[in-house]
Amino acid sequence: METKMLRRLQLLELEELKEVARFCDANGIRYFLDSGTLLGAVRHQGFIPWDDDVDICMDVRNYRRFLRLARLMPERYYVQNFRNDPTMGAIWTKVRVNGTTVTPKSLPITNTHCGACLDIFVIAGLAKSGLGRWFQQQVWTLLRALMSKEEKLAAGQSFSRRIMLLQKLPYPARKGLALLSERVLLLDTQHSDRCFSVFNGPTNPDTAFFPPEAFRAERAVQLPFEGELFACPGTYETVLEAYYGDWRTPPPPAQRSGHGDLLVDFEHGVDYYLQSESG
Repeated sequence: METKMLRRLQLLELEELKEVARFCDANGIRYFLDSGTLLGAVRHQGFIPWDDDVDICMDVRNYRRFLRLARLMPERYYVQNFRNDPTMGAIWTKVRVNGTTVTPKSLPITNTHCGACLDIFVIAGLAKSGLGRWFQQQVWTLLRALMSKEEKLAAGQSFSRRIMLLQKLPYPARKGLALLSERVLLLDTQHSDRCFSVFNGPTNPDTAFFPPEAFRAERAVQLPFEGELFACPGTYETVLEAYYGDWRTPPPPAQRSGHGDLLVDFEHGVDYYLQSESG
């Protein structure tokens, strides 16, 4: 993506982040900058120069409160998850800017809202016993299998026969099983010795574990990001090391990319492209 277009997208997503932060602060919801956005705040005091989305996280209690109040978000934004969107491929929540499109050019246009995106990842407690962690992993795998068909098919990925059988269930049944799976998976961090991001899962090889203290409200710090202050984990260096290892050293130039070659439209949502194809 050319530099001016990327910067315009970043500024739009900055406004989105500011709005979500205001909403959370006004409703007593604790959030933290996360993943690439946290790294950008610490290393660049703003966006990583090649980043093209925004990431925050919440612990289980705050995430559930956000979901209960999400209907009160300004109309400009669409809060997207498997609860309200049968085509949603992720098992966390995304906040989209209505009337925009940001999607890889390599993927076909589908009827999934793909506006400029802010990801809300959930920080959950890790079960203390080996059996409990194994069970969490099975539930995490089931949750992904239930809800990820459209996104993965668009990316050209295949499914096992068992997953395809799950995908044949009608959406209300898949949604019900997903809600049950989520309740089992998302353990409260208050009662765990370690926690993890639902993005990675509880026991995958790439999973990063954190001490729960990193996401305690009383340990939060305010760090500058694009000239504004946002809440970050109090032990942000520990979190970044768990995510990235040597996070202080930027990757080599060949690896400095966001989410690939993107179709970016600040004036039209996905409906515009679907109508163009059908017309």
